[in-house]
Amino acid sequence: MTVLIVFMVLAGGGLIGLYLRDAVTSRRISNEGNEFLETFEGTPPDPHDD
Repeated sequence: MTVLIVFMVLAGGGLIGLYLRDAVTSRRISNEGNEFLETFEGTPPDPHDD
């Protein structure tokens, strides 16, 4: 019984760890995308781009 409880606690901790890692990665990608888009703010359109 103790082994089952330990396994459940470790599995739950692992799932929480994966969720937090995914949240951090998503936020980093979002921030990089925002920085990329900010480089184009205020730039005139390319006249050769059709």
